[in-house]
Amino acid sequence: APKMPEPQPPELELFDLDDCFTDTRTRLVRLGEKYADDCNNLTEYILEAGWILGIDGGCHEEEEVKAKHVLHDVAKMILQS
Repeated sequence: APKMPEPQPPELELFDLDDCFTDTRTRLVRLGEKYADDCNNLTEYILEAGWILGIDGGCHEEEEVKAKHVLHDVAKMILQS
C-alpha cells in the first residue's frame, strides 16, 4: 500500500493578545520605543499608530498618501478635543 504523506499543520496567524488588552496610550508608547532608533520607517510608524487609534488612512494605494491622511485625521482629533 502506498504511504500517504503527513498533512501540513494548519497555518495559524500569530496573534498578540497583549495588543488587544492594553490601553491605547501603552500601545503607542511601545510603538514609539519600537521605532525610536529607526527614522527611515516614518510612514510605517504613522500607519501603525493610525491602526492603534482606529484610523486607516483611506483606500489609497500609496503608503505615503495613507500616512498623510492618518496625520490629517489625528490633527483633526486634537483640534476637536
